[in-house]
Amino acid sequence: MSEKSSPELWKIIGGGLIIAIAFLIMMPGVLDYVARLGKVLLLVFVTLAIALTVVLARHKIIGSKQAAKSAGASAGGSTIESQAES
Repeated sequence: MSEKSSPELWKIIGGGLIIAIAFLIMMPGVLDYVARLGKVLLLVFVTLAIALTVVLARHKIIGSKQAAKSAGASAGGSTIESQAES
């Protein structure tokens, strides 16, 4: 492996320092962006979870009411037949 000359070595070290400093300057902005993105995604997931809970609860409540109506209708005959007879 050949040794690098002193000016070329300083160029490499200087370039690395510039990149490291630029990264450190941009890091708070990147972390802030990721935090805001996380908040938005959390809001979307919470909204979907609440919507799913409401839909399932409503389905369970309405489903039980419809089952009771259909059981009552089948026990006493259909409502259309009852209305036609009277």
